[in-house]
Amino acid sequence: MSAAAQEELAKRLAGADCLQSIKTIAGRLDQALAAALREVKMKDPQVNGGIATVDLQLDGQQGAIDALGSATLTLVQIDERWHVDAASAG
Repeated sequence: MSAAAQEELAKRLAGADCLQSIKTIAGRLDQALAAALREVKMKDPQVNGGIATVDLQLDGQQGAIDALGSATLTLVQIDERWHVDAASAG
C-alpha cells in the first residue's frame, strides 16, 4: 500500500497503525468471507502513467465487496512497483 493509503486505513480504525488495522479487519472475517476474498480476481488494469485503476471480479460476493469497501482499486507506481493507493466506491 502507498503511505497515504496506509495512513487512511489507520485513521479509519481510530489511530491503529496500518499493520494492526489489517489484523483487525482480518480478525472480523468469517471463514466463508475470507475464502471469498481469496478468490477475488483482477480485471485488466487501466494504466495512465504512474496511476492505474483495476476492477475486481468478486463473482457476486456482496460480503467480499463490503469487506474490501469497493470493487475498484486505484494503484500508484512507486519505485517501479505498483501499490494500492485507494479503494473507490463502486
